[in-house]
Amino acid sequence: MACGSSTGPGMLAVKLTAPVNTAAAPVNSLQGIIVTIDEVTANPEGGGWIQIFTGPLTVDLLQLPTDTRQLGPVQIPSGAITQVRFVLDPNGPQYVVLPDGSHADLKTPSGDTSGLKLNGPFQVQPCKTHVLVLDFDGPNAIEYHPTGGPSAEWILSPVIHVRSESDQDGSCVPPDGGTDSGIG
Repeated sequence: MACGSSTGPGMLAVKLTAPVNTAAAPVNSLQGIIVTIDEVTANPEGGGWIQIFTGPLTVDLLQLPTDTRQLGPVQIPSGAITQVRFVLDPNGPQYVVLPDGSHADLKTPSGDTSGLKLNGPFQVQPCKTHVLVLDFDGPNAIEYHPTGGPSAEWILSPVIHVRSESDQDGSCVPPDGGTDSGIG
């Protein structure tokens, strides 16, 4: 299969970063937003889920503007990707760091079951690596709910935006996993 082929698999890589300016965030006094990613999966149109990343990977969402994380690349069927999911580790840690340095648990509804969802479509071309750069806006994804008891609830309501998509030249790996003599 030649690299100019219109059939065959492509590759998918996800880069997780964050917007630089979050000064207007409702909880901008937090010192950290810690989540642990268990896996990242993608759903190709007409196919089953494919793992892009297997963790755990603990990240501070407030550090992502300076600490971009790349997950993948992995081989994936070319065509449309309908959804990407970030599944959080049920054993955590997931917490916020308060202004005084103490920690408060972070609730992540559906985060460790069906995951945090980003709907496509995202187009993976044959013999290309599709790079999906995602802004995970941690400060704007946190909700504070007073409970009337001794501890308030901190809840993660994800705010994820596609910053950019690009295709990079990649190697063509035939679907049978053999070698491609047309690649130098």
